[in-house]
Amino acid sequence: SLGLVGSEMCIRDRPKAQLRAAGFDLDKIILLKPDAHHDTMSLAKQALKSGTCHTVISWFGSLAENQLNDLAQAAELGNSRAFLIRHQ
Repeated sequence: SLGLVGSEMCIRDRPKAQLRAAGFDLDKIILLKPDAHHDTMSLAKQALKSGTCHTVISWFGSLAENQLNDLAQAAELGNSRAFLIRHQ
């Protein structure tokens, strides 16, 4: 499955029709939205590390090198791919 991690605004901006047109099976997309207990980084790392999703797409502002390394390590552990979108 494909994991989408980001704020509701970021996810909402990706219409279902666009995802379907790009060949995604909407029944195999997991939406993970940050809340008061789980931020985007922790959700993305957990989704990558668990191996539940073959690819995790996350929306971030800027990331420090150690944060990028943490995501890369989580992806390696879960045999997943991380696709990061930076919004400004």
